[in-house]
Amino acid sequence: ALDREVKAATYHQLRVERGDDGTWYARVYLDL
Repeated sequence: ALDREVKAATYHQLRVERGDDGTWYARVYLDL
């Protein structure tokens, strides 16, 4: 649900970072 909301929202920057536990996650900066 949250993933769909993020995709539907307008964002100005999407960063994919590697967490300390070694997993990749996307950090979305919403342009509100």
